[in-house]
Amino acid sequence: LAIPAPANSLAAPTAAEVEAWYKKNTSRYRNDENVTIEYVEINGANLPVAQTADDAALLDLYNKRINAYRTADQKMASHIFFAVAKDAPANVANAALAKANNVAKLARAPGADFAALAAQYSEDEGSKDSGGDLGAVEPGLFDAAFDKTFAALKVGQVSDPVRVADGYAVILYRENIAGEVRPFADVRAELETSYLELERERALNKTVEQLTDKAFADPAALASEATKMGLTPLRTGPFTRAVGEGVAALEPIRKAAFSDALKINREVSDAIEISENQIVVMRVVDYKPSGTIPLKDIRDRVQADFVVERAATAAKTRAEALQARVNKGETLETIAAEVGGQVSEWPMMTR
Repeated sequence: LAIPAPANSLAAPTAAEVEAWYKKNTSRYRNDENVTIEYVEINGANLPVAQTADDAALLDLYNKRINAYRTADQKMASHIFFAVAKDAPANVANAALAKANNVAKLARAPGADFAALAAQYSEDEGSKDSGGDLGAVEPGLFDAAFDKTFAALKVGQVSDPVRVADGYAVILYRENIAGEVRPFADVRAELETSYLELERERALNKTVEQLTDKAFADPAALASEATKMGLTPLRTGPFTRAVGEGVAALEPIRKAAFSDALKINREVSDAIEISENQIVVMRVVDYKPSGTIPLKDIRDRVQADFVVERAATAAKTRAEALQARVNKGETLETIAAEVGGQVSEWPMMTR
């Protein structure tokens, strides 16, 4: 049997009752520190900029970025290799070194054919049949000793034998194939896209700089200066350090808003980037510290809470009195008739 609250417990309370309830329960009526901001959002994509670029501007950008369109030189190398295990006995290693020194001298002789010498003497089965050709060599392709020696050679020069991980190498810097530059015509579309992005970035930076210069001088003029520039000033509702809606849902916005510079000194913020090419400039227009909310601001809420609590207390008191009568022998049906309720069953209730 569900016991309803007595009807008189739902009646409107007096002003004195509401005030007494409020004083007794002030901990329920506190607000978090909150601010309200006025802000201007500047979107680079919406600023007026050129939609195309002339060739003169693109050629200038092309020349500034020429290295980005240049392929690197290819340093072609060949070698004659003599295999020696890393842990080979000294006499074995010395014999291989002597052989390598002899071949290096032959390779440096006027008119020497390095490819023929590689085919005759090299023990690198992968390259000897192609004259010791290693192709284009880049740093890190072979071990450090090879790289250091090769980097010191000039085109056509043959090195002394170099001890590498598994033997000795006599290296020839065979040829330098100069890198190529992609022609302007091939990269014009790419340059134009990049140029227009730079123009939008310049326009955004210029707009932000113009607005902040004005607003820093007079923070209260943020909205009026933005309007003069064709921008739309906006305002949020109150938000806390932890929670906000719209632009205030962004943590960088809340962090800046609750800085002393903005909430206390009422300065204008620096430009805050909220996404690529989107900047917000703002100021705090209202600040409320944490504390008890005045009764006059929430009287209806307090009164509603009081009525609910009073009704719940009255219902419990009534139910306890009726329960005592049932425990003395009265039936639930008798009580139900008295309170205007109905006895219902909950069959097979579990624990």
